[in-house]
Amino acid sequence: MWVAAWLVAITITGLCSFSAWSTIRDANEEGLPLAKRPSWMIFAPREALWVTLREHRRRYPERNVIRFWAVVALCSQGAVLLLPLLWWRVFP
Repeated sequence: MWVAAWLVAITITGLCSFSAWSTIRDANEEGLPLAKRPSWMIFAPREALWVTLREHRRRYPERNVIRFWAVVALCSQGAVLLLPLLWWRVFP
């Protein structure tokens, strides 16, 4: 039961994180044709998340909510991933 709940939590936080960061990347690449967008290239080098966040903050200073939820989703995903390790450390 515990493993199933953990897998569901990972899936939900992963989808939330993916959705928020995809929205930020799409906003950063707005105006470029699809063939020129770095996020659409499979083997292109990816930029770091903080670079994407900085670019979005520079271009869209009024969109604080999507950046907030992107960081919250990323942090919650990390917490859910580490939860079993902490659980096994506390309750051996």
